[in-house]
Amino acid sequence: MPLAARAIIFPVPAPTNERQSLERERVELPGQLAAYQRELYATPSESKERRERLTWQIRRAQKRMAELEVRLAASVRHF
Repeated sequence: MPLAARAIIFPVPAPTNERQSLERERVELPGQLAAYQRELYATPSESKERRERLTWQIRRAQKRMAELEVRLAASVRHF
């Protein structure tokens, strides 16, 4: 039996434009940031490497949120 006959085909979502992708990421990031913060607060102080990784992820998420705001504001001015 050919492979294509056995394949399960899922519908492919429509591609999004850049602005839609940025807006979706802007909606998702606060939840990710909150999860990192909860994990950091629950991590014992003896787990230095894990706490450093979480702190880095929190800073990265905060920077990304700021970057998204700038990019979205710039895309509004183009219309």
